[in-house]
Amino acid sequence: MPIEFRYALVYANQREEREFHLKYEIARYTATHMWNCAGKSVKKGVTLTEKDIDVFPWEKTEDAQIQSIDNMKMQLINIANTFKGKGLKKTERKIERKQ
Repeated sequence: MPIEFRYALVYANQREEREFHLKYEIARYTATHMWNCAGKSVKKGVTLTEKDIDVFPWEKTEDAQIQSIDNMKMQLINIANTFKGKGLKKTERKIERKQ
C-alpha cells in the first residue's frame, strides 16, 4: 500500500472521528443547558455540568497499572507456555533455565 494512500486513510479516519465527537459534544451541551433552564424553576441553585450528564469514552483517563517484576516475569512465562510445541523451544529452555 502506498504511503500516501495510508496517510489519506488516516486523515479521513481522524476527520470522521472529530465530526463524531463534535456532534456528541453539541448534543450534551444542548441537553445540559436545556436541563439547567428548565430545572431552575423546579430546584433553585442546582445546575448540571456537561460531565454530570455523561462522560464520553474519549474523555476518560485510564490509570496505568504498576506491575512488579515478579508479576511481569510470570506473565512472560505464561505467554511462553501457551506457545509450547510451536517452534519456540529455545526460548522456553532459556526461560526454564533462569527459573
